[in-house]
Amino acid sequence: MRSFLIEAEGRGATIVFRSTVTGIQYDGAFYEVEINHGEYCFQTNILINSSGLYADKVAALLGIDIDENGYRIKFSKGSFFSASPTPQLKHLVWPVSRKNAKYRGIHTTVDYSGAARFGPHWEYVSKIEYSVDDSQKQIFYESLSKYLPGIKMKSLNPLMGGIRPQLQGPGESYRDFVIKEETDLGYPGLINLIGIECPGLTDCIPIARYVSSLVQARLG
Repeated sequence: MRSFLIEAEGRGATIVFRSTVTGIQYDGAFYEVEINHGEYCFQTNILINSSGLYADKVAALLGIDIDENGYRIKFSKGSFFSASPTPQLKHLVWPVSRKNAKYRGIHTTVDYSGAARFGPHWEYVSKIEYSVDDSQKQIFYESLSKYLPGIKMKSLNPLMGGIRPQLQGPGESYRDFVIKEETDLGYPGLINLIGIECPGLTDCIPIARYVSSLVQARLG
């Protein structure tokens, strides 16, 4: 991410942190975007909405019906655990999910220091909150002990949590990313990226190239 930041600034991009989009108006030619309830505004004829967990809310600010268009985001929280002492592994372990299994298999990855990290275990949540519940230790132990028989439940410790923006809810079929220029909704030059969950970060460069092609098509 730091590398992307440096390259973007080197190509003339202005990066502004701590900025919440609080209003968007479209006059038929330009989008006027309000930041932090009027702290500042800017105008543009190309607007790319790539706001992660808030992408549906940004689209709704324009008046887009996010339910009718299938843009409403559901929060899926992933929890990770570590172990002390850490298992001595040299590669990741990626168990295959079993059909109708109660829980998805817990993955094991190894960081640059050689420490093992377990997860994620996913669950739907109603709000953005990143703490990890220690009571999930039993779920992790049951999954990990199937392929790491030497693991001890008492050695497991909460590590971190993350939230991904899913378009499908509990029990619904998987839905792919939305990457769409919205002329047909009456907003030419608006490009929505909604529901960009894992592996969106891995795919961010080809996604950016595709979005760039949409921009170039608008610019002619």
